[in-house]
Amino acid sequence: MSKRAKHNDNAAGAGTQMKRRLYGIVLSFVLAAFLNPAFGQLPDAEQAEGQKRGRQWAVLIGIEKYHRAPRLRYTLNDVVQLAKTLQQHGGVKKGDILSLTEAATNPRFQPLRTSLMTELPDFLAKPGPEDELIVYFSGHGFQDDEGKLYLAPIDCDPQNAAATGVPVQWVREQIAGCKAKLKLLILDACHAGSEKGDDDGTGVPAGDLAEPFRDLTGVVTLASSKANEKSQLWDDKEHSLFTYWLIQAIKGHADAGRNGGDSQIQFSELYNYVHANVTNTAKLHFPRKQTPVRVIRSGIDGDPVVVQLRPQPLDEVLNNIAEQLALAMEASEHARLGVPEFSANVGRDELLGIKFGSLRRHCAKQLEDQLLYLGTGKFSVIDQRRLQEALSQRNFSLDDLHRGTSLKALSRNTGGMPVIALGTLSNRRGSLINLHCQLTTTDGGELMVRAGGTARLSVSEWGMLGLSAVVKADDREGEPPEYGRKPQGRTEADRVIDRLDTRAEGGHPLQMQGFPFPVSLRVDGEIRKPVAKGNEMFVPVRKGETYHIMVENHYDGVVMMRLLVDGLNTLPQEVSLKGFDAAKSSPLQFFEQTRPWAADQANRGSFFEKQSKRRKGIALFEVAPRVNLAEARPWVLDPADRRRWSVKGFVTETGVSGKLKEFTVVSAEKSLAASKNFTEQIGLITFAFYVPAAGTARGGLGTTGGRELNENLKERSGFEVGHELAIFHLRLVDAGALQTAIR
Repeated sequence: MSKRAKHNDNAAGAGTQMKRRLYGIVLSFVLAAFLNPAFGQLPDAEQAEGQKRGRQWAVLIGIEKYHRAPRLRYTLNDVVQLAKTLQQHGGVKKGDILSLTEAATNPRFQPLRTSLMTELPDFLAKPGPEDELIVYFSGHGFQDDEGKLYLAPIDCDPQNAAATGVPVQWVREQIAGCKAKLKLLILDACHAGSEKGDDDGTGVPAGDLAEPFRDLTGVVTLASSKANEKSQLWDDKEHSLFTYWLIQAIKGHADAGRNGGDSQIQFSELYNYVHANVTNTAKLHFPRKQTPVRVIRSGIDGDPVVVQLRPQPLDEVLNNIAEQLALAMEASEHARLGVPEFSANVGRDELLGIKFGSLRRHCAKQLEDQLLYLGTGKFSVIDQRRLQEALSQRNFSLDDLHRGTSLKALSRNTGGMPVIALGTLSNRRGSLINLHCQLTTTDGGELMVRAGGTARLSVSEWGMLGLSAVVKADDREGEPPEYGRKPQGRTEADRVIDRLDTRAEGGHPLQMQGFPFPVSLRVDGEIRKPVAKGNEMFVPVRKGETYHIMVENHYDGVVMMRLLVDGLNTLPQEVSLKGFDAAKSSPLQFFEQTRPWAADQANRGSFFEKQSKRRKGIALFEVAPRVNLAEARPWVLDPADRRRWSVKGFVTETGVSGKLKEFTVVSAEKSLAASKNFTEQIGLITFAFYVPAAGTARGGLGTTGGRELNENLKERSGFEVGHELAIFHLRLVDAGALQTAIR
């Protein structure tokens, strides 16, 4: 927060409690907007992707260093980041974006009056009748003595706007003449915080500049402020307040609706998200009110889609969500939050974990880790293991986390947890899946903020869904053109996952004759026969039994295996230590300082330090970490050494004198007790086999004989993971409930 903003907050006398209530009340508007039935049923994302959309175009104009008008700040960054976001999240091609800023080396693309009045008509002539257009302007607007409105180019003279400005009426005519079927006009004007002062009397509010565009067919307009308001600058973000939230909306957070979003942002969703967050942030942190306004031509058909979201990598979506949650935590000044496992907004089978497997747990862990990093010195995150224990003790279900009395009890059981982050997975379509998360107070159940996005899973991440299939050699080959058209936007992972989904409708890979990776479980010293149903393979076990995982490699060559038990890697995983300074502490000391729960006696044994062979210094490893399958540390199965391996437990230390914690069944009798339970103990064992990447050497991590809890786990280096060969699962169920599981 800027010093001036802090000063004004203090001067206003807004207490902490008032801030918290205001934050919850105002941002509850977001929830109401998304739940408003007047907006109608949004189309399914799969249908949306199947629709033939036209080309996307954008004109972005940003001006900072005015020659004769008050200078501005951050408008260049606004344009740069907006262009980047439109490309990365909106799918607009770089060549279809016209940026006019003073950073351009070619005067043709600098925001001079002659450049604007030359380049704008030429560019607006390019879109066709099926295309869509975004026009964004960040700068000053002026009005002459006759009341005519002008956009101010960099060389505008406010005292002679008629001769040096760009007439708004002329801009209106250019946009009206553009053939694009939908045109979104965004105006961020009348800025406060210019270098010449906040109250110099210059400038026309963005809402006034938007009015002349009201009656244009196919045009919807979003303006940064209404009459008598200024568009404020957010120093902490190095953006204008309005454009910061505009960018966040386009990243996908505006699509975080009740049902997990549909990968589209409609104009009402864009406006509701930007309006709620701009007005709320202005009230909390700025000296003035700021209220974005929308201008829609009366009689416009429906609620137009203004952005078709482009899916992002899973971890990137989770990191973007974490950024918004962290910002809300700072604004509310709450000290702690908890992140339980993600739920699934789907049917009973999915709630049992069959369709989302360990992915729900990974999403929670990734979100927790990022919040720990973003919250350093600002707020803390309750250890997920402690939270899960509290959930288990109270036998919490999904419904319980939406009841005020239950949340209060959960807060007490965790030693005080004023906020909980409730994440949901939904609407998976091949490699695409929607995520959304809301921060809710535990004392009153008030919604603080909602964030989300659409993720594109990798093939390995598909493996965390609980489905089983073999990857065939031709799965990675390109698709034939359909009706003479080349498939658009399809990746190799998309093609592979589509085929794996189809294959997963059949039997389990272990039922295939000649399958090269036979797997079995030795329970209390004897092979336990599994029971198959469709794509599922169940192994009956009882509480207190121990088991070893037997794996064979009959593939023609070295194979790398990632092996997770209930989402936990069976090998230790190196911990990321953002902000670590070796001169001040050891990795373990740093980890315990930044994550106090790691110093608890019960958790301390989960971490160990060892000399890193890859670089100088000490590395910190976590035992049985919850990890993305795509990043899990792999075993290496080299048939030159042996054909069969036995994995007896979670490895705690590698090396000749390696150690492990034997696999033991815990609370297996509860595994099918509650289909909606957050803490069901369904033992999902995940196997993923890969060929080594091209050019890697022989060697790796192998096992030999030894005593039960002591193994020769000598490490060798040289292999990198290549493409997938097979991904499948075994599911541990209570022997007494086996018939229930396979019905």
